[in-house]
Amino acid sequence: MKWRTGECAQIAFTPPSNRVNLTPGAKQAVSADIKSKDGQSSQGKFDESHAFGGTVSPATGAAPMKFTYTAPVGAVKTTGFETKATSRAGIAIGEWESGVHGGWSGRISFELTNDAPEIHEQMRDYSGHGRYQTTLVFKNGAGTAVSSANVKSKLELRQNALRGGARTIIKSDSTDIDGSAEGSSQATVEVSLNKNAGTYQIYIAWDGKPIGQPVHTVSCHRETCATHDGNPLWAGPERVTAIDGKLGNLTHLQGSTTEQSNGPRDYITGQQTHMITWDVSWVGK
Repeated sequence: MKWRTGECAQIAFTPPSNRVNLTPGAKQAVSADIKSKDGQSSQGKFDESHAFGGTVSPATGAAPMKFTYTAPVGAVKTTGFETKATSRAGIAIGEWESGVHGGWSGRISFELTNDAPEIHEQMRDYSGHGRYQTTLVFKNGAGTAVSSANVKSKLELRQNALRGGARTIIKSDSTDIDGSAEGSSQATVEVSLNKNAGTYQIYIAWDGKPIGQPVHTVSCHRETCATHDGNPLWAGPERVTAIDGKLGNLTHLQGSTTEQSNGPRDYITGQQTHMITWDVSWVGK
């Protein structure tokens, strides 16, 4: 018999194409039958089956048959599979796709605090504190980053002096630093799942330009004081390009990290505490 390719045969899927929304890694049973032009089932076989994204099995089999499609865990443009049918009614190629899929939505917060150990000595006093926070709220991978920052430090130096023939201690120098900032910018979030390794990464990007007023500094030498406005304060913690985590639930990523280090940040030399919290879910449209 000569096989024909055209409208004499078609593949019927149950459920039909573009009727199912799948989350990452989800499995979907899809039945397939070969239909003749008049809608009758036709004997034949399926072969050359392959997935656009994810996997499909089995690749071949007699009609009617049931495929199992597994959605990908990473971002792809199309999710579904294609199969070829050869039957008495002719040759047909059919495509089955999942519906509009959705995207990653949620909230991610970054907070950096920098606290210098307070010094209260006979010849000097010092205190310093900085807090920088950025919160991302996003839907389907896009949203807004809201940032704020506050920096304060105070230094006073003293020296020995003679007053009326008596030795005393007087203030020699002082420096007061005060800065604040707030604002918002566009942000994007992408998620990469590695099911085989059991890990994931969340990639974050937002506008990193300075937000806020120049940092205000008052410096005094004895009774003479001068003011100076420096660079604008950047309202945000150090840039974090990715968040790493262990993969459990394929559609809900949640966790937190806390890191401590010693180092300077915006005029303050002290202990830094960097906290990141995230709650990200796959939300179908």
